[in-house]
Amino acid sequence: MSSFAAGMQPRPVDGAPVVRWECRCRQPPVLLATYGANGLIHIKARDRYWHVRGSVQTFCPRCGGEHRLDLSQESTAPDER
Repeated sequence: MSSFAAGMQPRPVDGAPVVRWECRCRQPPVLLATYGANGLIHIKARDRYWHVRGSVQTFCPRCGGEHRLDLSQESTAPDER
């Protein structure tokens, strides 16, 4: 079993792992954001880009499910409601 929580998959880029934050309501999964070990969260929506730290709350554009990612705490597992 993987050490990553549901909706999280590592992907190496330039030697640094990047984690995909996904909603698994569809196949292939819907990408919500990506983040790295430095705690920076990268979000792309249409023609906009955001780079934030701390916590992010969003809704899946496909199923409407609410998701929360809080990197300001010790745990990096997303909270799915």
